[in-house]
Amino acid sequence: MRIVFVVPYFGFPGVVSDTLAGHLAKRGHEIVLVGYLGRKNSLMFQEEALRLKEENIQCFFPEAVSISIPSLVTEFPYFLSFKELLEEIQPDIVHINCLPFLTSFQSAKVAKKTHWKSVLQVHGVIVQRGFFFNILQETYNYTFGHSTFSNADRVICLTTSDAEKVSRYGCSPEKLQVIPNGVDVDKFRPMNGETSGLLLWCGRFVHEKGLEYLIRAFEFIRRKSGGQTVKLTMAGDGPLFPRILQLAEKSGLGRTVSFIGPIPRKEIPSLMNKSSIYVLPSLNEGMPYALLEAMACGKPVIGSDIPGIRDVITHGQNGILVPPRSPEAFANAILELLEDGDKRRRLGQKARELMVKEYSWDAVTREVEMVYSEMLNS
Repeated sequence: MRIVFVVPYFGFPGVVSDTLAGHLAKRGHEIVLVGYLGRKNSLMFQEEALRLKEENIQCFFPEAVSISIPSLVTEFPYFLSFKELLEEIQPDIVHINCLPFLTSFQSAKVAKKTHWKSVLQVHGVIVQRGFFFNILQETYNYTFGHSTFSNADRVICLTTSDAEKVSRYGCSPEKLQVIPNGVDVDKFRPMNGETSGLLLWCGRFVHEKGLEYLIRAFEFIRRKSGGQTVKLTMAGDGPLFPRILQLAEKSGLGRTVSFIGPIPRKEIPSLMNKSSIYVLPSLNEGMPYALLEAMACGKPVIGSDIPGIRDVITHGQNGILVPPRSPEAFANAILELLEDGDKRRRLGQKARELMVKEYSWDAVTREVEMVYSEMLNS
């Protein structure tokens, strides 16, 4: 099949190969990736486009208008010639990613008018970034979002909780299907080299990741650890990076918490295997790739008890769930798990087994292919 993958904008290089688009390409589909490319990342992604072409993935960067709001929205684009681009590409399927973007509303509308089959994949519904921004998202979902649901032929949600939310915004239940994110279980696998007492977090430094609560948790750990060496590595970047760095320094955690910035994708499996525990203090999630990748590496995960995380982790069986916004509960869970090596190994083993059985990209792409086939046959 020729599949147009619409993304709002291009963020980090090296990610596409490890996502659904990359794994569909590996299964022989012709993937055409369409998204806004801002000036900041232009040179970086021109090089990325050449690499992806060798993997049967073409990249198109249509002209667009876009706004950005510091600490809230990186890019919010609208394509200027999407209809003409579809007519040039002649796809079998238009696969639209992310709900709260004008590119998604636009793509579903154009696909409907020009009679191309389209599927909307929802990667989370509401991003928690303050009262005013949340109201804007709610308004968007009841208006532009409702229209997007109406125009799309199918809607894929990562979790049942997201499926329930989009139903409230007017998405027809007949269109809905729950298919989780996947993970490359061959690339992300258990390896040697673990560092005792080392915790890891990877991702974007944004409000919904709950990072201030993780730093507060380490203040409790410092008082309760009784001399035990516990360290945290934080990898990534984002608008809240300076604030979290300042909070760690102000709390006297300079020797305990290390900030290593963004790292190449190919280095993440090794980094995860160096840790004893992966931590995820998020306040809001769709279904984070980092969670699946850490579990595939056989790492026990301590995560917030929220949708998107508890859809994957069963408390006490393949990971640990703690109340969100509770630094002390997070600290206690960390210390308890560090003291019990057998439990760490058992949780990590069960996590790995679950990823191989239910979340491998091979299994996930087959489910998505079935959705495509049903759409085309109907």
